[in-house]
Amino acid sequence: MTGISGVLNFGDEQYARYIGDFVDQMDPATRAHLAVAYQNVIPIISALHTDSDKRGESFTIEDFIIDLDSIPVDESDEILSRRHHWILFAALLARLEKLGRRTQQIRPMAATIWTLIITEYPRLKALLPHNVVWTDAEKEWFELGESDGKLMENGINFDIPPQFAREPIVEQFARSLGVFYWPQKTRIGFVP
Repeated sequence: MTGISGVLNFGDEQYARYIGDFVDQMDPATRAHLAVAYQNVIPIISALHTDSDKRGESFTIEDFIIDLDSIPVDESDEILSRRHHWILFAALLARLEKLGRRTQQIRPMAATIWTLIITEYPRLKALLPHNVVWTDAEKEWFELGESDGKLMENGINFDIPPQFAREPIVEQFARSLGVFYWPQKTRIGFVP
């Protein structure tokens, strides 16, 4: 992985391509865990932003990424190491959401990335029940008792950031799966 500061200095389209390549090269289980990390990191980032705003301070996703990247991680602690890396990956993905609000050209790329992630949602049924990296509360975002199609349908309609979920590629993806497509206009959390 290119150094975080270097990645954060990429232009919007270069950043989107980098994240796309990065997610594409992940093994399927890592993409599934990225989904869990993402659902849990968005409310945290949003709360940190709100708290900073109340104090008259600035807080951005870039601040979160840099702070998280600066935390030393004992790579021999597999649970802590995986958790740290998955959350960092989720924060990098979240930044794409921020960039997508200002750069419409990256939205199709970001939508494609999200279809790769959503494809792995059924894998969560096997990965999450006995997983020790995530707490039970962190797993609650996913209805593991649902059918594979319903799990992916919920991901398409509720988890993909709205500006990406409305891209034609996501609608085509939903139709190819035979699932209901009705992306929500809003969701919990904000990426500053």
